[in-house]
Amino acid sequence: MMGGTAPVSGHMRLLAVPASVRAGQITFVVYNRGWRIRELVVLPLASRADAGERSPGRDGKVLEGASLAEASRACAAGKGDGIPSGSAGWTTTRSCFPPAGMSSSAT
Repeated sequence: MMGGTAPVSGHMRLLAVPASVRAGQITFVVYNRGWRIRELVVLPLASRADAGERSPGRDGKVLEGASLAEASRACAAGKGDGIPSGSAGWTTTRSCFPPAGMSSSAT
């Protein structure tokens, strides 16, 4: 998790283009246009869960130990110390179709 404190009026936006993809190899490219150091962590969904249903712990953090991929290295692929403002990072992973009745696109 990256550090820092955002102002109350500060906003973060994650834009996925395209919003859905077919199963197979996927590369996530992260452009940090904000002022804080950022990271993107791809986490698996729990059984019968939809995107956005992962609950943080009491400390407000989500456990990242089971991550499928991470982009937190400036101007390179994979894990690092974070993507600073004005920089980019990327990660590649494989996707598969979700079980029947599960969503395959981000909303």
